[in-house]
Amino acid sequence: MDYYKTLDLNAATATHEQVAASFRKLSILAHPLRQSDNFASNTHTFNQLCEAYQVLSDPKLKQIYDKSGHPGLKNIGTKKDGRTQGAYVYNGKSFEIFSAFFGNSSPFTDNFDQQKVLSTSNDPADPNAPKDIVVKLDCTVNEFYNGSLKTFKFFRQKLMADGRSIQ
Repeated sequence: MDYYKTLDLNAATATHEQVAASFRKLSILAHPLRQSDNFASNTHTFNQLCEAYQVLSDPKLKQIYDKSGHPGLKNIGTKKDGRTQGAYVYNGKSFEIFSAFFGNSSPFTDNFDQQKVLSTSNDPADPNAPKDIVVKLDCTVNEFYNGSLKTFKFFRQKLMADGRSIQ
């Protein structure tokens, strides 16, 4: 298997940044949970991408791969009696590689720059936390049971990107 070809890179000029950028783009597209219609094929492609990234992002493994190719990488530390010791073996943990790279296991997250998961509930111990909006609507038992549409207006202050300060 040619790891550079898997990641659509030029072996002579590929930098660490290019390896990461290519993995970022291709792994999201090939993630099996994102394209579930052909799960087996996408899992195979996704595993190949993760293996290529794992080798090319590790300077030691990349150096061995560049020097000896795929067979050299698989036979690191071969002894005279034919046993291999310390050879690289892909562990198949592609979802862990994806999660470690993105800091998130979801292939559906569009903004991978903002990995911090924001809480949707207010911390009651935080004095600066915005207060919950409580709206009381009057309705009859008949409206409650059968359903009804009610219109109301309320005004709120707009929160800034930090989720705390008010505009």
